[in-house]
Formats: sequence, structure tokens, C-alpha cells
Amino acid sequence: MRISFFCLLGLMLYSMVACKSSYEKAREVFKNGEYHRAIAYLEKSIAKDRSGKLQGKASYWIAECYRLSNRPQEAIPYYQKAIQANFWVEDLPLHYGYALKTSGQYTQAEQQFQQAVKQIANKEKAARAQLELKNILYLKNHQIKPLFDSVRIENFSALNTLSADYGIALWRDKIYFSSTRRKEKIYQATGDGFADIYEFDFAKSESEIQMLPSPISLPGIHDACPTLSADGKTLIFARSTSGKRRDSLEEVNLFASYLVDGEWTEPEFLPVNHARFWDSSPFLSPDGKTLIFASNRPGGYGGIDLYRATLDANGNWSKPVNMGKHINTPGNELFPYISHNRKLYFASDGHPGYGGLDIFEATRLGDSVAVVNVGAPFNTPYDDFGLVFINPERGFFVSNRKADDAQGDDDIYQFLIVPLDTLEVPIQKVVAYYVGGTTLTDFRGGRKPLDSVNVFLIDHKGDTLEKTFSLNDGTFRFKTQIAIGNTFQILAEKNGYSSATYFYNTSGKQIDTTYLTEAFTEVVLDEPQLVLSKNVFEELLLTGEIVLENIYYDFDDYKIRPDAAAELDKLVAFMQANPSIKVELGSHTDARGSDAYNLRLSTLRAKAAVEYIVSKGISIERIVAKGYGETKLLIPNAQTEEEHQLNRRTTVALIK
Repeated sequence: MRISFFCLLGLMLYSMVACKSSYEKAREVFKNGEYHRAIAYLEKSIAKDRSGKLQGKASYWIAECYRLSNRPQEAIPYYQKAIQANFWVEDLPLHYGYALKTSGQYTQAEQQFQQAVKQIANKEKAARAQLELKNILYLKNHQIKPLFDSVRIENFSALNTLSADYGIALWRDKIYFSSTRRKEKIYQATGDGFADIYEFDFAKSESEIQMLPSPISLPGIHDACPTLSADGKTLIFARSTSGKRRDSLEEVNLFASYLVDGEWTEPEFLPVNHARFWDSSPFLSPDGKTLIFASNRPGGYGGIDLYRATLDANGNWSKPVNMGKHINTPGNELFPYISHNRKLYFASDGHPGYGGLDIFEATRLGDSVAVVNVGAPFNTPYDDFGLVFINPERGFFVSNRKADDAQGDDDIYQFLIVPLDTLEVPIQKVVAYYVGGTTLTDFRGGRKPLDSVNVFLIDHKGDTLEKTFSLNDGTFRFKTQIAIGNTFQILAEKNGYSSATYFYNTSGKQIDTTYLTEAFTEVVLDEPQLVLSKNVFEELLLTGEIVLENIYYDFDDYKIRPDAAAELDKLVAFMQANPSIKVELGSHTDARGSDAYNLRLSTLRAKAAVEYIVSKGISIERIVAKGYGETKLLIPNAQTEEEHQLNRRTTVALIK
């Protein structure tokens, strides 16, 4: 799992390497975190070493390069060579034992951990050695029982590449993930690309993988581990520093971006960060009020711990709190996720497991927390992490296991949980009912989606059950389950538009479960459309001029048609409600025809409209007719009939 280096460590500063020996160059770039380059220099130094003096320490540092870029299995032969050359450092058996453990060589790993416990003086490393020995003995004397009865797992090949693909977040039918597939710049710690964030609609077979553009995915830095709010408008992710000395930050930090008018805003540095330490793998709770993330900041239990911060009513994040000794260990805890049934899933190499990172489930029991290894087939001696659920039976996770269908480094796998007693006991089929819909507005004789509308779900008592927002395509969906047989009200509101209300009765909406194949099914009922009319007269008070839609005249005529009269009646009502205002009613033509003809026709049309308004009781002193002809074209070189129609418009401008 090469990209785990980004998930476990930070991006160190780059510096130039002077003309030195291969071994000296290796040590120099090693200090800068450029492990991929360091390995090449070290291999070269071994090849040139005729005396044999460098064999032990150069092999050890190659092993360390693989360990620190999270390739422990590749480190094993080099630790062995270092030991054979009688090279010794205090923590070698600890790291060698961990590498053996991640390859499933538990007996050999136990021997190394026993030696590490005896010889390590550093308290933190000694505690880690004690923990690893304890976990190996646990694995030796206990069988980890799979948490789920029967699980089908397969590589989700549509997403995976030879590079690292990991860091999953789900939103509706879309999966967001991290990948190092872009090779625009090479990350010298691993020889792979830098991490970027990608989007994929797994419900559409024809969907394409799209990289989130700038300002989210930037070249030359890692952008990874996304998590989204329930409305899809807040994105929190981890970003490494640029590696340049002028960069005021260190390590990896959390940033937030917001979807505004279909574009992601410039990411903001979150106050939960510890600027001098590593913060990553965030998870934002469905209500958007709790952020769980991993950090190696001081004051934890060792390694990387999980922390929690909450959002107050003023939109401020609280000081992060360590999630405690039941969750955190002297090892590393990362990739938190809260499921539909409020269980916490996370990855750890500190709790008893098969090797590298394993997936664990945590359940609160009063004042305590029970942590359980989810077992096979999710967990292996390799790194297994990042579990997320689509529904109670299906989801995704990440692994760098050496499976037959593995694509490359970290791969994304999909799973389906199938109870073993499916054939003997009928499945309890649960159906969850939701309501969603679309917000629209009138546009050029038709309708178009209206986004950013506040939509409220209101029960029969008048209490608001939930508030959400419509997306760019006008769609919205409530997360609140609704009961069959009840009446609800859906209210849609947006500034500058009239509100829309839809009364919804779920009686008779229950579906027949006879032919359902899944134990849990989500059903979105009916999906009503709510049409909000633009209140152009409110805009008039703000901007001073508006275009009256749907004011049409017959060709070469200026008489008021019935459909135009209906629109002018709205202006009459507005002027009656605002008796102090005075307006100009302007008429504009397209550019076809002579200037003189168009000016005369527009003047006649403006006067006809004013006469109609006056006939409805508005004083002639409050409204002025003005014909502009083709002097104020919106589209000077109009070609299509639609463009000519935009030029043929009726305007209302405030005079007083």
C-alpha cells in the first residue's frame, strides 16, 4: 500500500543532493523522505561495495525505505541481509517482526517481537513491541471469528489501476475516492503519482471516472481521503503541504470546500488541525455536526489516534477530543466510518489482527466500547481498511492483498453480505420509505430545474421533520423515513421566488415485498415536482429594471393578447400594493425591419400596454410608455428565432 505513506506520514521538504558517494546521497535524500530515490542510491552503493562494509547498513536502510513508504513485505529480505551482516540497531527486530506479521509469517514475527521487548529502551517503541507480541500471542491462541456469516468479495475493477486507489466516500449513487494514477508529477517517496480525488457514478454502467478539478485536485501535492455532507455541498479532505520552504504548514492537514453554483470553492484550512502534526482520513457524520479524523498529535496513546470534533450552533468546530483507550492503541487507528446502525468502523494495526491494518467494528455499551475484528474475508495479513456501506448488506473497502483479481497497489473491493441461513429461514424484508422530488421554475414557455431551494418536510401537526436543499439539477431527497398511511407537507422556498407547497399522503403507497430479493430496500415515493414562480417585482425593487416574461404580440401588431394581459395584471397588482412607485414600461423589437418602422411599432406596443394598465385603475401619472425599437438589442447579431425573441422584450424600469 504505497499511498499509505501519505496516510501515515507527511510530505518532507526537498533539498538538492550534492556530489557525494551513492551511500551519502542515499542518506541525504532519505532525510527528505525521498525513499524511492534513496533505494536506487543504496542499491548502487551495495553493487559498488567490494569490501562488504556497506552490505549490512545499506540493506537496513533499504528495508527502512520500504517500511516508511508502507511496503513492509518488500522490506523483509533486506532486514534479513542486515541481520546476516551482523548489522544491529535497537528497533530492527520490531520493524522486521511487523513486516513478517504483514506477510503471515507469525512464528518468525513472534521471535522478533520477543527480542524487541528485551532490547528496546525507548518507552514508546517498547510499548509498541509489547503490544505486537501480545497481539501475536492472541492470534496464536485464539481464532478470530468472522463478524458476518457469509460475505462475497470481488475487485471493483471499474475503478482500480496499477496505482493506489483508496479513501472511499459515498454520496447517493456516487463514489468519491483517491488515486495516484495521474503521473503529471512523480512523488519521490514511492515513485508513484501524487494523490487526487475522483468521482464515479457506480449506478450508471456508462459513467466515466472524473477527477475533481482545481481547486480540489492540484498537481504536486496529495489531495485524498474525501468525505461529504449529506446534501453533497461540503467536501472535507486531506491535503499535504507543497514541500516548499515558504509553505507555512507542516505534514498533512484537513481542508473544507463548499459547492457554490456548481463549483467547489477554494479549500479552507480547518481549525481542528494541529498545524505541526499529521491530520487525515476524515469522516463527517450524516448530520454534519461531528467530524472524526486521525492524527499523530501529542497527547494520544501512541502512533496515530482517532479524534472527534463537534460543530456548534454558530458554525464553529470544538477542540478535538481523543476517542479514548477503547478505540486507540500504541499502534495506528485510521479511516473512521459510522454506519447506518450507528456503529463505528475503523482500521487499526494496534488491536489484535491478522497483520497490517485490519478493519474493526466498535459498539458503545453504556460507558464502555466493545471493539471487534470483523474477521475474514475482509481482513488478511495485508492492509485492509476504509470500509463503507451502501446499505446494510453491500459496500466497499480497500485492500492491497495479493488476490487473483488484484489490479495493482491499493484496490477498491465491493462486498455483499449473505446470511448463511438464507435457504432455511425466510429473509425479513425491510422496506424504508423516503420522499424526494424536483424543484423547477418557469422559463421561456417551459420549465427548468431550480437549485439551492430550501425544502422542508412537515408532518400533519405542522412540525418540521427535516430541511434539505435542492441540487444543481433541482433534485432533492429527505433522509427521514416516512410512515405509510400518514400525511406530509413539502414546502419549497427561495428568495426572489414564490413558495410552492405539495401535500403528500402515503396511504396506499406500500409496495409488495413478495418479489423483493434484498433484505433491505430503500424506496423513494413518487418524487413530486414543485414549481416556484420567479417574483420579478421583488427583483425590480432591487435592480431597478426587469424583463416581463411572456408578453407577446401578433406579427406586425400592437394589440394586447389575452396571454399578455395576464402578465400585465401581475404588474397592476404590484403597483396597487406599492402606491408610491412610478415606472416606465418599455417595448423593444428585434433588428429585422427598418429602424423607423421598429421604433414606431415598439412605441405603439408600449402605449397599448400602458393603456391596458390604466384601464385597470392605475393612474396615468404613475406609468410612462417608451418605445425603443432596436436601439437596445441584447443580442446585436441575432441569428436564430430564439435570439430574436430575446431582443423582442417588454421591460419595466423604476422611475421613482
